Amino acid sequence: MTDDLEPIDPHDAIEWYLEDKRDEYSDSTVEAQSYRLAIFADWLVDERDIENLNEITGRDLMRYKTWRGQNLAKASLKGQLATVRVFLRWSSQIDAVPERLYEKVQLPTMGKSEGSRDVMVDGDEARQIRAYLSEFRYASLWHTYVELLLSGLRVGSIHSLDVPDYDPEEQSLQVVHRPETGTTLKNGEEAERKIAITDKAATVIDDWLAHQRPDVEDDYGREPLLATSQGRAAKQTLRSISYKITRPCFYSSECPDDREIESCEARVRGGDSANKCPSSKSPHPWRRGTITRMLRKTDAPDRAVSGRFDVAPDVIDKHYDRRSEEEKMESRRKWAEDLDEE
Repeated sequence: MTDDLEPIDPHDAIEWYLEDKRDEYSDSTVEAQSYRLAIFADWLVDERDIENLNEITGRDLMRYKTWRGQNLAKASLKGQLATVRVFLRWSSQIDAVPERLYEKVQLPTMGKSEGSRDVMVDGDEARQIRAYLSEFRYASLWHTYVELLLSGLRVGSIHSLDVPDYDPEEQSLQVVHRPETGTTLKNGEEAERKIAITDKAATVIDDWLAHQRPDVEDDYGREPLLATSQGRAAKQTLRSISYKITRPCFYSSECPDDREIESCEARVRGGDSANKCPSSKSPHPWRRGTITRMLRKTDAPDRAVSGRFDVAPDVIDKHYDRRSEEEKMESRRKWAEDLDEE
């Protein structure tokens, strides 16, 4: 079968693949796949000295899985490898790789007994979902909810927000415990705080309020920030949205679980069974992903993260911090050097 293959550079094959898929996939999906596959192609050339896609073997794919998984949570690795698998299946149609090579891409399995500590919405997944909603459901309830999730708020805190809690000039949100009028925070009054939000989040909230938010009050006469035509969006409604939008087939037209998308049980009844998708996620993994990205990108000390996200430093270390030991060490080194300069 190898004799029938036609030589092609990995980067050229990826460029051809993406061009072929532009009419089938959204711009955000093409962008995400381009990022993932560029890493794969660079690894083939730089680490394995493979400049002809014909030469890839099952052992190469296993080595790539091991290499790529060193700095990724299992759920994130699964999505990355699923893209490679789809690409290799397409590549077999242009005689670039053996017909069934894609089957040798072994996707990691997520057992129900595995700790939820590894489950998070990573940066790549968050960008794809945000880009998809921005393109097709701009400033909708779902889009606005995602911007709030990416701020690191708990779903209970998001549920409690009223329109007056948002300050468009300061670009901030006031989180308040109001048990007497139906909304509570996990840690009560101690969880009350003001948090800054990004320009992008503020713009979406502004447009949601100006153009799409229903003009309704809840049962206590309050104006909920996230509202439906019936009033304040229920916590269960918000949880359901998270499961729906984190299905890979929703934002990328891919299924890393090898299911038939059109007949998948997680897509029936408008997505009401979205939690049956093995790759879908509840709201909490969004919070875990945001906290981890803040720790990685800003080297913020635990006390700063603790204050913003209303979570104790020891809980951050145990349940949220997904940095490797090397990343933690380098962060401590930076702070030690800063102190040394004082």
